[in-house]
Amino acid sequence: MKSLTRTTRASLLLLFLLQLALTFAPCPARAQNAIARKNIIEMVRQTKNSLPIESGIGRISDCELIGDQIIYTIDNIDDALIQAYDFSEKAKKGIALINNIDRLAEVMKQANTTLVYKYKSKGGLTKSIIIRPDEFDDLLNSPMSPIDYVNNQVAAVKSALPINLGDGISLTDIRYENTVVSYIYTCDESQIDIDNLNNATDFLKDQAKATLSNDIAAKLLLKSLDQTVSSIAYTYIGNSSRKQCTVVLDDDDIAIMALCANTSTTSPLLLGELQVYKASEHPRFVEMTTYASADKVNTLLKKALDDDQDAINLMMHIITSNKTVHFVNPSGQPVADFTYINLFKLTYDISDKEALRSSAADIISSLNEYDPDVQFTISGKVFINVKQIFDEDIVSVDYAKKNKNEFKEAVLEKISNNGNYCFLFALARSAGMTFIWNLVGNQSREKALSLTFTNQEIDNALPH
Repeated sequence: MKSLTRTTRASLLLLFLLQLALTFAPCPARAQNAIARKNIIEMVRQTKNSLPIESGIGRISDCELIGDQIIYTIDNIDDALIQAYDFSEKAKKGIALINNIDRLAEVMKQANTTLVYKYKSKGGLTKSIIIRPDEFDDLLNSPMSPIDYVNNQVAAVKSALPINLGDGISLTDIRYENTVVSYIYTCDESQIDIDNLNNATDFLKDQAKATLSNDIAAKLLLKSLDQTVSSIAYTYIGNSSRKQCTVVLDDDDIAIMALCANTSTTSPLLLGELQVYKASEHPRFVEMTTYASADKVNTLLKKALDDDQDAINLMMHIITSNKTVHFVNPSGQPVADFTYINLFKLTYDISDKEALRSSAADIISSLNEYDPDVQFTISGKVFINVKQIFDEDIVSVDYAKKNKNEFKEAVLEKISNNGNYCFLFALARSAGMTFIWNLVGNQSREKALSLTFTNQEIDNALPH
């Protein structure tokens, strides 16, 4: 799968940002003139010590302070990309949007320092973006909107198509429609088997997420995508059979990756008054680093989820991605853990039982279309009946009747591994509703088992 990893990485970064180096510029806003100059010198020193840095679109190869100019050199860029990118005033506005340039602007103005970005292609093409001290205010006051930024990046890549990514894969189209960014690839089926791709979608998705979470340019891109894009779709089409494989990163994936990529000691995430200095995504939880004590975390997170809509939205993304939250201190020691059901109760208004039941009905409607062998119905205001069809050629009705606990554990595991089921069970549990899970043979249509679950069993099945 090595070539697939490289292709995924290349495609993600085709919506590229040429203003990379500001990531390494933690300058205090209240610095005075002399201090500002000193901080700039230190900033350049730290950046230079980190070089070279592979950015995905090229390589940050140099950072210099020459007179009153900080000059970043980004080289090894494909000729098609450097030709396609817009180096006009729009590019400067893009920088103001994507980077935390407001944190840098004041010290740059006080030190009367100009930012210069020099881009060099593999074929020797050179272009530059220059931001002078007197331009910062205008950029801050009228930055490009996130949606315009994404549109411009898509247009730039589109003008360079088709792009041969190697290993039998070419990017042949890119679209931004109805908040979805779609990459369309044509695959040489003498080298790429589409069926193999369809059997590796989880791997491809993990690689896409890893690239977005770890690459400098992609981290900056996520700041814009989180505000404008509901999903990113990658569709691979066989050049002969026209078979397809599609991998999708949804809005939950994008929100959590943006959180993890862009939270740092110099740019902490604020959950109300609770400061988070680092975030990392794991299969079943998101880990957040804070200096706050356990009592403070509990108090401030509860307060944030009462009145901070950004905090509420983030927790909704985490919950619907079937994860929970663990807080640790900077040494990695546990501070406070929030189970799925506890986080759910903090985030959603569980006092409105009717709204919870309505949400459960919406989810059930969607689930019934997805899996014809597991059908949900609501009975009155209290019960959710589930009919699951099982294959009697594999398991007999008599065996099922005699092994109730085995089937109960299997159903609870099915719930635990399905984000939609977890969310539905949390809704129903909070609304005071009871599940009755019926197992029915596919041939005899005989009901083998009727399972119910205690609140403790549901809590244990949900992520911890």
